[in-house]
This record gives sequence, C-alpha cells and structure tokens, in this order.
Amino acid sequence: MPLLNELHFRKQMPRKLERPFGTILMLVAALGALYSNDNRLSIPGRENLKFLQGYYYYNIAVEKMPNYMKASAGLEDIQALILLQMYVQRGVHTKSSTMINGLTILLSQNIGLHYKFMNPNHDDIIEKEARKRAWWILYIIDRSNTACFGRSLLIKDDEMHLDHVEVTSKDPSDSIASIKYMNDIIKICQIHGQISHKLYKFRKSNVGENAILKMNDIATLNAKINDWINNVSINDEDIKDDTTYQFRANIKLAFYNAQLILYRPFMPCPKLKLPTSNFQTASLAICSNASRSIICIYSDLVLNRKVDRIWADCIISWCPFWATLIMILSYCESRRMGNIRYQDLDYIKTGILTLRGVESKNVLYGRAVDILLPIVKAILPPGDIFIEDQQLISFNTEFHSTVTANIIQLPQDNTNVVEQNDSFFRDMLDYLKSDSSNSVYSNNNFMITPEHENDLNMMINSMLDGDAV
Repeated sequence: MPLLNELHFRKQMPRKLERPFGTILMLVAALGALYSNDNRLSIPGRENLKFLQGYYYYNIAVEKMPNYMKASAGLEDIQALILLQMYVQRGVHTKSSTMINGLTILLSQNIGLHYKFMNPNHDDIIEKEARKRAWWILYIIDRSNTACFGRSLLIKDDEMHLDHVEVTSKDPSDSIASIKYMNDIIKICQIHGQISHKLYKFRKSNVGENAILKMNDIATLNAKINDWINNVSINDEDIKDDTTYQFRANIKLAFYNAQLILYRPFMPCPKLKLPTSNFQTASLAICSNASRSIICIYSDLVLNRKVDRIWADCIISWCPFWATLIMILSYCESRRMGNIRYQDLDYIKTGILTLRGVESKNVLYGRAVDILLPIVKAILPPGDIFIEDQQLISFNTEFHSTVTANIIQLPQDNTNVVEQNDSFFRDMLDYLKSDSSNSVYSNNNFMITPEHENDLNMMINSMLDGDAV
C-alpha cells in the first residue's frame, strides 16, 4: 500500500532526528527488517523468530511516540501509527493491532482525514494525497479486522466523504501499479461492508429496519463481487514482474474470499441433523470451489515461487485458514453423504503446509496451524503420517508450535520440551515489555549511533531499491 511517497520520504532524511519523521523512519526500518535475512536485525539468540526482526527499531519508535491520550496527532503521527500496527500484528503485540487501529481512526477523524472538504486547499499535492492514502489504508485495515477476527466495523461508509487515491506527478513510475491495486482493494472492501451490514449485523439493534434477508439480496451482492473482478485495474496482461504478479494474485484471493464471506453463513451446519436445502448445498459448493482456488493461488506464492515478501492485508493473508477450514467441512459433508472426495484431503494438507511456510514471519499463522491440526487429525484415514510429521515440526521449535523449524529433527530429550517452552515464554515476556528499561535492549542508548546509522541507511536504500534479501 503506497502510504508514503518514496521521493518525498528520501528528501526528508535530514529530519531523521526530529520526532515525527524519526518515528516513521524507525518503523519503516522495522518493517523492512521483516523481509531481510540479515541476522543482525534479529534479537540476539533468537534469530529463528523472523516476526521479531526489527524489534530494535520498533522499540525506538515506541520510545519516540507521544502519549496520544494527552497530545493531538498530525499527519506524520497517523502514518507512524499505521506502520506501527502493520508491524505489531505479525506477532509482537498481535491483539494490540486492533486497539491501535481504533485509536488511529479517532485521531484521523479529529483532523478531518475522512472528509475531503476538511483537507487543506493548497498546492501541496503530496500532502493532500498522503492524507487520503492514510485514511483509505485505515479503512482497509478496519475491514480486514472485521473479516478476519469478527471485530465491529469502526468506519461506516455513510460517515465519510473522500475521493479514491490518485496517481500524481510526484509519484515514481514504479508505484503506479500499487496505487491502482489499492483502489481495487478499496472497492472490494466497500462491498465487504455491504455484506457485513446485510448478513452480520445485530438485528435487534436496527429498530424498524426490515430484518428479512431475501434471495435477491444475496444475488445482488454476488453480482457486485462479479462486477468488481471484471473491472479491476490490474489484469493478467498487466503482469510484468513479481510485484504485479502478486497484485494480481491478491486480487483473485480477494474475489474468492468475498465469496466465502457472502456464502459461508449458509453452509450446512455439522451439528444439526436436519435435511440440507438446495441453497445450503449450493453455498457449500461455491465456498468449496473458492477455497480450492485460494489454496492453489496462495500455495503457488509460498510453496512454489517461494515469495519472501507477501504484500497483503490480513483480509487476504488470513484467507488460507478459512479456505482450509471450509475444505475440512466439505470433506466431512462428502463423507456424511457417502460420496467421499479424497482429493479434498490434498487441499487440506496443502493449506496447512502453506500456513506453515509463512508462520516464521507471522505468529498468527502458527496459531492457525495449531487450530487446524487437531481437527484434521480426527478426519484423516488411519496410517496417514501427515499430522505426525506436522506435530514433530511444531514441537521441534523453541516454543510450542508457533514458529516453523528450519530443519526437522527429533529433540534428543523429549522431557526437556516443557522446560524449554517455559524458558522461552519467560524470555518473551522480558522482550515484549512495553517499558524499554526492562526490555532486551535495556542497556542500549536509543539515540542512533554512527554505526547503527550506517546500517540503517544501507538497509533503507536497499529496501527502497527492491534489493533487500
């Protein structure tokens, strides 16, 4: 997402010791560290915890941030808070991400980012566009939190009035595709908001509103999803490199995920011994086909292409979990009907392997695997060693199944597993205390030393040039 203008960002480097821009710089460095293989960016002794890379820069940024309970926020503060939640949701403080997003939305509304007539009417194209992009990214994150974790919508479409993001003369040519992609995602998020309002709202809280859901409502929403995919800005013929390939893949994932969100409530419920209606059967078929497509697309990125940098909000990145769960339901339903689809087991295993492939950089994927493994174990045929292998991977990590082991091998002494887990969690609590005086870097001065400044400049340049590996 083009939150920052790259050329403007580079020009602001002399301001790196000023609090507003310095905070942004540290968070850009923290996010960049997540995609680097340089072990110097990891916590010493915990190099395998990729989701904690860049923690040093993150800690400096948190130190620089004011107390927003007492202070107002400017545009750079909003940008820094957006970057902050992008970093913490990967595993540092996962649950804090939604709280930070809610705070950022309130601060943004306070300075009028959601209303175009409150934006300054001057010739600074970069700032005017930056204000729009900041708000729309908050909008996307809000929709993502709702779709993935069931959070209430904080931004209502009828409470904002803002044009979509635009390509300006100040934008680098290589950022045009990302701006178009961002507009496509905004549009599908708007459709998601309509689905949430129609299907997932609290009925009793809408006094006087007709709560009857008709088939025409489902058909209308489905037509909007199909119209969106047919009119997106990035098509197959626009794929020129890995970035545009991933944008196109994300668009397809968003399309299939929207189908899941729309039809998921109408799938047959395994707990109910009632006859299955034709609409329930059709909903299961639609969700199953969408889930197969999601697993194929995402596994191609992770397992086949070995894409190290997956640029996706959680509404897209979390969909392999839902897809795998739906394939489990599809397999169970086929077994109940006496027409077992064994090929669904291959999709289930691929979905788990896909989540496993990226869990080292996002702790939520490890938790997703932990949820799925006991369920899959109950449905696999006797003698299938898939679950046993996956559990060995989980228990071979330095803590209890949230980070993938690089090399699969049995621990020499299984009796030490619990002791190692306890030791790790004690260390993690020390690492993640918000008070930096008690953190892993407690003995460090948080001013940027010359040697760290050189490393920082090299990393920023390589990251912006697309060479960070």
